[in-house]
Amino acid sequence: MDRSQAVLRQSLTAAPVRTRIARLADAPLIARFYESLSLEARYERFFSHKPQFSGLELQCLSHPDPAQEICVIALTAGGLMRDDDRSSGGEIVVGDARLVANAEPGGTTAEGEIALVVADAWRRHGIGRQLLCGLVAAARAQRYSAMFAYVASVNAGMLTLIHEFSFRATPLAGGASLRLMRKELADASVDAGCLKHAQAVLQTNDAVPAPL
Repeated sequence: MDRSQAVLRQSLTAAPVRTRIARLADAPLIARFYESLSLEARYERFFSHKPQFSGLELQCLSHPDPAQEICVIALTAGGLMRDDDRSSGGEIVVGDARLVANAEPGGTTAEGEIALVVADAWRRHGIGRQLLCGLVAAARAQRYSAMFAYVASVNAGMLTLIHEFSFRATPLAGGASLRLMRKELADASVDAGCLKHAQAVLQTNDAVPAPL
């Protein structure tokens, strides 16, 4: 990265970032966010090479089903504004975290699978932590019993982050490329340093239904 690129990145990431539950009106911003991800970021998120997204994939990603998943997004006014960004106040999405319900057969509690990705230029700015803080708080509020994530072994940033949230590794048969990480949510205490971000997300939680 040359000096001009470094200055541009610093200017883009200087604006404050806020997290909240995604809304229907965010669909264009979420779709644009996923289209902007690098090939490496797409692989870390989907565990497959995705040079481009189909129309159906973008539709599903940008319209999360509140009956089946919780979607927390990170937004900022930083970055280069496009004309069609002005309806959102000029904000752009720089991170997306999902918790998809995985109901236990015959049970009333649910576990959720995590998927989290941060825009390439906005990494190493604590956005992943903000997103996970909000996701854990929303999951507890919606009575999820546990959350888990499959993480690529080479994704050091994500592994470091979830270790900070006391996720425990579960062995996967015959697979060294992926790690299964799990966190029980019975303890209602707020994870260290999460109170502000958790409160911000819960205050914008538009009555997301409890998991099935």
